Amino acid sequence: MIPANIATLSSKLGLRYSVSDWAANNEQKSDTAEALCNETTIRQPAQTDRINDLTRWKENLKACAQQVDAEMDALTLVNNENC
Repeated sequence: MIPANIATLSSKLGLRYSVSDWAANNEQKSDTAEALCNETTIRQPAQTDRINDLTRWKENLKACAQQVDAEMDALTLVNNENC
């Protein structure tokens, strides 16, 4: 009885690639990598702008929340003084 891994290995040994197959595969991988690099280059400035916008909005919301907290504290103080 032949172990399963040896049977698989022997079937894989039968696979052969020609030089043109290797070249075509490498060219395809190169083209895909170049396309991904270009896509990243195009998207990066937009993502940077989006991050900057979100950071600015977060700071604005934090400032507004602090103002609301201060106003609520002042109203609570006035309410306690009037009671």
